[in-house]
Amino acid sequence: MKHVAIHAYPFGNVGDDLFILTLCERYPHVQFHLALQMEYANAFHDVPNLTLHTIDSWRSRIRTWIQKDSPFPRHTWQKIDATVYIGGSLFMEQFGWEKSFIQMKLMQQTGKPFFIIGANFGPYRSTTFFETYEEFFKHVTSISFRDDFSYELFAHLENVRYAPDVIFNARKDLAVEHHPTEKNMLISVIYPSVRKQLMNNDQRYFSHIARLVEDAVKRQYTVTLSAFCPYEKDDEAAAEIIKRVPEEMRKHVYTHVYDGDIEAVYDQFQQASIVVATRFHAMILGWIFQKNVFPITYSEKMEHVLEDIAYDGDYQPIERVNKQLSTHVYNQQPTTIDLQHLAEQSERHFSALDQLLKRE
Repeated sequence: MKHVAIHAYPFGNVGDDLFILTLCERYPHVQFHLALQMEYANAFHDVPNLTLHTIDSWRSRIRTWIQKDSPFPRHTWQKIDATVYIGGSLFMEQFGWEKSFIQMKLMQQTGKPFFIIGANFGPYRSTTFFETYEEFFKHVTSISFRDDFSYELFAHLENVRYAPDVIFNARKDLAVEHHPTEKNMLISVIYPSVRKQLMNNDQRYFSHIARLVEDAVKRQYTVTLSAFCPYEKDDEAAAEIIKRVPEEMRKHVYTHVYDGDIEAVYDQFQQASIVVATRFHAMILGWIFQKNVFPITYSEKMEHVLEDIAYDGDYQPIERVNKQLSTHVYNQQPTTIDLQHLAEQSERHFSALDQLLKRE
């Protein structure tokens, strides 16, 4: 049996947990290893081929400090056959990015395959940032990007490929069929100022989402505010929005806070008739579940993906959300994007890893 180390963003975010689950389900004959704080382990307790290594204890902190290169016990690290770094926004130029780069380089064991799956590159500003990662990418086994913009930056490297987002591939496993639903609106929310580039957008965003909720209740919708990532204060954003909704309407408004139960997330999407998606993977899941989806884009990564898949609907950047939001949401038509084609194309993220792990 092969052993593979996973490096990801294991902080209780729906999208990143889905990346990890998709990887483990694809290779049931491989034993994966993931280091994380146990408060974020709920999504993975029932995954038979995933060994969880806690980094909460003082022993694990001392081990990581001594070994420098791994959060795993030495006997585990020595039997690792390959490392997979899987996620979306892995390469953004932020303050202190040099430290993050050093930590990423330490993931790469000498002489052992290293795969980067599902990422986008940027936003970035400096030539130094770009050239540092360009040199590093030359020495990894394979890297797959989920947007054409990122791919084109490094298309001159032989080990680089493009494929639509990894989670499009989940469509086959979910076997989703469209079912008529009652009037349920699902709104995935974020706390804008968690991201430096959105520092001044909190009040406008909360207020306009609250007005959307108010209008939906007037139209006899039940509204669920979906908090994909409490670690990034999505639940606090939901609370701020509800505070701005008239008290007599709040009985029609619910908050769903992700706690590692992926099936509960799927249920929310299945029951929705309209999805307003600020979270990237709320947008993807909305399409997979064949709902009317209105994206609110908060980064270039979402807009690049919309362009790549020839998205034919409407959306609003978070910086320009306005009082016309409700009108745009209700006028949104079902998308005509080819989900089956996107699901098939997303397989390419794993093509190099398939060769190593000999998927059966």
